[in-house]
Amino acid sequence: MILVMTLLVRNESDILSANLDYHLSQGIDHIIVTDNRSSDGTLDILSEYQKNRNVTVLFEDSDNYSQGQWVTRMAQMAIHEFQADWVINSDADEFWWPKVGTLKESIQDVSSDIGALYINRTNFLPSNNDNIEFYHRMIIRENISLNIHGNPLPPKVCHRGFEDVEIHVGNHDITTSHKHSRMQFENVEILHYPLRVYKQFEMKIKFGGSALERNTELPTEIGSTWRKLYKEYMAGKLEQYYNTQIPDDTILSKGLADGSLIEDTRLSHYMQNLKDKMNLASY
Repeated sequence: MILVMTLLVRNESDILSANLDYHLSQGIDHIIVTDNRSSDGTLDILSEYQKNRNVTVLFEDSDNYSQGQWVTRMAQMAIHEFQADWVINSDADEFWWPKVGTLKESIQDVSSDIGALYINRTNFLPSNNDNIEFYHRMIIRENISLNIHGNPLPPKVCHRGFEDVEIHVGNHDITTSHKHSRMQFENVEILHYPLRVYKQFEMKIKFGGSALERNTELPTEIGSTWRKLYKEYMAGKLEQYYNTQIPDDTILSKGLADGSLIEDTRLSHYMQNLKDKMNLASY
């Protein structure tokens, strides 16, 4: 089985290397990355990874948040150029975590009649300690994550290599002419790190929100979370919102006690072990 991942990135220098290293170590055969106007060092990272035959980098200079079109282009490239049997369409802040074995092993065991899998996400919370890697400082996650509107986070979708696949905005669903079954897949979960440092979060909302505003072809319900946060940014209230997402000692103690918050060091341990192995191999 050939498993290909797509990534659409903009200013993700603080997390991109970890994402690529993690997923390549989990059995991903090829990663296609589209960079959309990064200005923070992301391009330098991609230049290094592009030397790896398992990473292909594309560039998109448009600034109108045509995410569905750009990800569809990558997904079809994965199928037509790399013969992908399965495609994962992901974001840089998402780590697809298998509950047993590797990510590739989990997906290749899926019944042949299933064509798409829906994978749940949970958010890891930011902390005040910005001096260490995000996966070491962000070890508290929500048991059930809600978006800014108070609704459960929608799952992400991965799919078989349907040659006419179209990816919906947000990577939450697909359209294809192929008849197939779809299922909620519990053997994989997504560890989500959306709020890492305020500067990165501000750039994401500033650029993403303004791009959404310029794309008049998208329905207004598309990107509703970013649209609302962009209004907070324009009103000078975005940093206040960010700070409310950092749990203080009282909230943390209460959440851990009632189960709404969970201490989760899986990625921290995994990435440290992976880093140690990579350093050892470089000698």
